[in-house]
Amino acid sequence: LSISLGYPPAQDSSHGEILEAVQPVLRKCAEYKLIPGIACPSGEVARKRMQEGFRLVTAGPQMAWLTNAARQALAAARG
Repeated sequence: LSISLGYPPAQDSSHGEILEAVQPVLRKCAEYKLIPGIACPSGEVARKRMQEGFRLVTAGPQMAWLTNAARQALAAARG
């Protein structure tokens, strides 16, 4: 959304135009009983997005979580 509005990509954009552009999406999701979701870089941003109306949020970088879990599994397997 940020890019389509001419802004650099941002995981936590608080620019007014971007926040305004999200509102119609949230309204349509409510109208059609869809669950609005968004990827967030941290728990703090996830909390903020939930307060804005998003119901499905991530709370951190998924790739880092997957990498750490894979390392732990390998370490356990190797003993």
